[in-house]
Amino acid sequence: MSLRSKILVGNGVALALVVLVCIWAVSNLWRLGAATDRILRENYLSILAAESMTGALERQDSAVLLIALGLTDKGVAQFREHESQFLQWLGRAKGNITIPGEGDLLKRLEEGYTSYLTAFSHLGGIPPTERQQLVTFYLKTMLPVFKMVRAKCERLREINEKNMFEFSEKAGFMAHRAVWSTAAIGGGAVLVGLAFSLWLTALLVKPIRQMTSATAEIASGNYDVHIEHPSGDELGGLARDFMEMAHKLKAFHELNVGKLVAEKRRSEAVIQSVADGVLVVDKDQKVLGLNPAAGLALGVQSDQSIGKHVLELVRDQELFERIRQATEGEESRQEPITISTTFYDKPRHYQVSVTRAQTESGRLVGAVVLFQDVTKLKELDRLKTDFVMTASHELRTPLTSMILSIGNLRDKAREKLDTTESQLLEAAAEEAERLQTLVNDLLDFSRLESGRLEMAFSAVSIHEIADKAVAVMEPQAMEKEIELASEVDEELPEVWADPHKITWVLTNLIGNALRYTDSGGHVRVGAERAADFLRVWVADDGAGIAVEAQARIFEKFVKLEDGEHLGGSGLGLALCKELVKAHHGTIWVNSKPGKGAAFTFTLPLAQKQAGES
Repeated sequence: MSLRSKILVGNGVALALVVLVCIWAVSNLWRLGAATDRILRENYLSILAAESMTGALERQDSAVLLIALGLTDKGVAQFREHESQFLQWLGRAKGNITIPGEGDLLKRLEEGYTSYLTAFSHLGGIPPTERQQLVTFYLKTMLPVFKMVRAKCERLREINEKNMFEFSEKAGFMAHRAVWSTAAIGGGAVLVGLAFSLWLTALLVKPIRQMTSATAEIASGNYDVHIEHPSGDELGGLARDFMEMAHKLKAFHELNVGKLVAEKRRSEAVIQSVADGVLVVDKDQKVLGLNPAAGLALGVQSDQSIGKHVLELVRDQELFERIRQATEGEESRQEPITISTTFYDKPRHYQVSVTRAQTESGRLVGAVVLFQDVTKLKELDRLKTDFVMTASHELRTPLTSMILSIGNLRDKAREKLDTTESQLLEAAAEEAERLQTLVNDLLDFSRLESGRLEMAFSAVSIHEIADKAVAVMEPQAMEKEIELASEVDEELPEVWADPHKITWVLTNLIGNALRYTDSGGHVRVGAERAADFLRVWVADDGAGIAVEAQARIFEKFVKLEDGEHLGGSGLGLALCKELVKAHHGTIWVNSKPGKGAAFTFTLPLAQKQAGES
């Protein structure tokens, strides 16, 4: 008999028994269905509303995280979309109050959600650039309110579920009565059907159980399995095919396991022999491979780090963030970062690059971190800085003497010189002054890089510094017929800065703006508060900066010369960057070619500095 025939016979017997019992059970089931319908009408809508409000609330929490990550527009749109959904389901829940205490719970839930919306409106007042402040506000203010509202939603669902269970118990009581009344009629039929079912089940399930056990053995690596298949039905044929498949899998495994082991050993040997440090992590940020050079860079034992989470090894926050972005497929900056460590009381510096690891089909499988030892380069850079500082210091005295001598010669011998000689003397004076400016910039830059430039910090008004810088540069602006103005508000709070150094930064930025702005143009200085910092900018409507040059504009000796505008020494912006960095600020540029440029830097507020100290 085939498997189909066996199943049809078993189903036929069972169907005959069921028909006998169902004739009596229909009336009891009708009453039971009426009770069940009542449960669904009174409680199902409230449970659905509670779950929907929970889902909408969690999506709003995800929207707040998007805003904290910098995706403000997307986060606000998602928040507002699910705010509407939450309020719709809240209205439905308020219209279906059937349990004592449910109304008070919905009232408290609505008040809590109102507090959550109020907290979100306060979040909108924080600038997107202040990511740390956004995260702090979220953790301290919005997350507790979110958890409270979600708990109320869960409580709403629980009380309705409890009510459903109570009605269910009543329905169960009715079901028990139906069972006992039906059991008197169907008891004999059940006994007959049970015996037949046991026999048929044992007949059908035995080969299936054998194949299930064999499948588990194969999954664990044991391919030596055996299945009895005496029956001639479809299950017997399946058992025979399964045995053939097991034999083929065994042969394939024996053929390829050697190759896999050899490839694994070859890959490990390559990683271990690389001079640079190599760290390999999977997409769950678990360490797959780590050579001794990388272990030295991270200060860990390479043979004890396999399988650990990368956060247990990496202590640098920026490096961990790069690894996280790479393993999660996010877009991140590609330029290397530099980390420092200490080995036997000697500092070591590494340039670190993080690269995604992908298959040929583009599937992300992890990330590879490369550590390049740049300690010698850092030492060479320090020696270069010391040399430049020493050379600049030694050149200042003879340059000063040259400038004084040329000045005296120009004043006393002007009438004895012809036109050509006067022009040569003027050119010598200009070149000597330009060389003196370059030497002074080199000396200041070297002192700043080595930490030897003295800084006199105090609470100062950015309005006064801006006015002073504008006053210094006003003659040059008038000479070029360019409108120069300060738009800094007097009411802005004081900043913690060295007024002389910040004045130099502003005059340098204004000088650059005047150099690249044509007659009739405008240069303006402005400032605004941004959290615990002041954001100061110098903007012009001049020639602008090419996109490819903006990334290196703050590097040393980078000059922009387009034929019409001559650049300076190439140290001004680099020195500005180091001075702003010494004030715990940042500087950047926004520009479009032909539409001007805006240089912006930040300074800490004096009240923040006082609070921290």
